[in-house]
Parts: sequence; structure tokens; C-alpha cells
Amino acid sequence: MKIKVIIIGLGKIAHTYDEAIISLDRKPKSSLGHAFMDDNNFELVAGIDPDEKARERFLLGLGVPTYPNLQDIPPSLLQSVNAFVITAPTSVHISILSSLLTLKEDPWILCEKPMGISLQEVEALEELINTQRVLINYSRRFSEDIAICEKQFKSLIQDSFQMPPVLTCQVFGGILRTGSHFLDLFSYWFGLDPNRLENMTFLQSTPMGMLLNFNQVKVLYQDIDPAAEESYAVVTLECRDQSLRLIRDRLILKQGHNENYTDVVVDQAATIDAFYELITSNGKINRCSFNEAKNVHRMIDSIRLSQ
Repeated sequence: MKIKVIIIGLGKIAHTYDEAIISLDRKPKSSLGHAFMDDNNFELVAGIDPDEKARERFLLGLGVPTYPNLQDIPPSLLQSVNAFVITAPTSVHISILSSLLTLKEDPWILCEKPMGISLQEVEALEELINTQRVLINYSRRFSEDIAICEKQFKSLIQDSFQMPPVLTCQVFGGILRTGSHFLDLFSYWFGLDPNRLENMTFLQSTPMGMLLNFNQVKVLYQDIDPAAEESYAVVTLECRDQSLRLIRDRLILKQGHNENYTDVVVDQAATIDAFYELITSNGKINRCSFNEAKNVHRMIDSIRLSQ
């Protein structure tokens, strides 16, 4: 039997990134709504958004009924659903989850990153929900192409004469919107010691930016354009006559005068698989847990306090 799911927040990550594609083809999906429609384990039964135009676009694009808020969903439909996806703006995550928990007891939740606008708000969320039933959509964790990037970066790190080596991460789009993705990714790839966050040895301020101490590498974090319309980062590692750069949807390996390009796609279908794994394991397998996402907020707070 398929798991019925409701999406709350019908913007880009829910639908419009893939608005022009046919929802039932096998192309990689950039939006969760299309990924759910293409997944045999789930049935997308409703979308929620207070914006009428957003609801109309979602209904037209996916043929799924929509409602202005949770309270407008027919009780019989709500009763049949125990999986919810929060893709509304970060600033309203806590109010949405508070409202949801008055209607459903212990639901499964897939929450778009970041969880809240501050560490304080995340700690408030921790008091509200069963965190073992929450998956945070730091989608790069689930991507096969990003896993290939991880192998390439770690291979070059092994060849580095500088220990620990230093990666550069130039962020466009702000620390919450864009930077949080890459802080999580570096934590996932290279390890994070929470004690460093506690004893204030995780970072140091330099004229070039914040130097972040992950277990296997140091990362020079540079907030280039917080107000950039496009959200992306440039991650660079240089080693002797070689360099590796991840930018947007491309990994570039430069060896001497030669450059090798690898396409990198982050498919939201992989997020759906991770959510299904969380539910079917009854919370035992969580590939991006609440606590891991909370550590991202702790890193963000550390960076902000040091600026």
C-alpha cells in the first residue's frame, strides 16, 4: 500500500523547478512534488499554500487537489495521511509544525532545509516534535553524483602535501539559503567534532574569511554575495599541479593544462528514497537527522558571532 503524503508550501522546491517537464517521465527531478508523483511508494494526495496562484499552478501541473491551510483539508483525507512535507519558507516552519501537531499525532515529516531561522527556533522545534520521525532535506547528502564528488575530493586530499588541506567555499545566496547546504555537506564528508563548537575551536576569523576546522580538512568559508538571486557555491581544492572545483552542476578536475568535466545532478527522487527508508525502518535509518541539521545551525551561529 502506498504511503499518502501532503506537501505544505507550493513554491519552487515543491513544484515550479520542474513545471515545464512531464511529471511521469524518468528524468531527474528538481522538485519534490514531481518526484513524489514519479515514485511507486508514495501517493501525493494534497498540496497546501495560502497563495491562490501557487495552488492553481500546482493543481494544473500535477492534478493534485490543494487547500489554503491544514484546517481546510477534509477530515477523512487528513485521517488517511501520516506523512507530510514542509516546503514553505523557513520563517514559517515552526508555525506550520505547531499547527500540524494539533491535528496529527506523531507524523512522519520531511522538512526542507534549514529547519528554522535560528538555533533558538530549532531548539523550540525540538521540544514540539518527535525528532526520530523527521528527515531534513539537505538533498546533496542523498545524491549519487555528489557521492562521486566526495570520492574525487578525498582522493585529491590524500595526495595533498598540506595536512590538513584547505578547501575554499565561496557562497552566493546567503548562509541560511546556500551556505547551510555546504556546511552540512562538509560535515557529512569530512566529519564534525561537536566539542569544537562547544569550546570555540571550530573556527577562526582571517582576513580572507572564516577558517572552519572539520575533522579531515579546513574550509575557508567566504560569503561572497548574500543577496545573490542565484543560489550556489564554488568549492575549490588545489594540490600541487592539480585542482578540483565544484560549481553549480559541474565538477572540474584540472591537471596541468588539461581539464576534465563531470556533470553533477542533485535528484530529489533520491530524497524521496531516503524518506521512504526512514518510514519503513520506523525511524531507525535516518540519512539526515534532526541533530545533524541542528549542528548546521550551531555552525551558522558560530560564524555569525565571529563576524
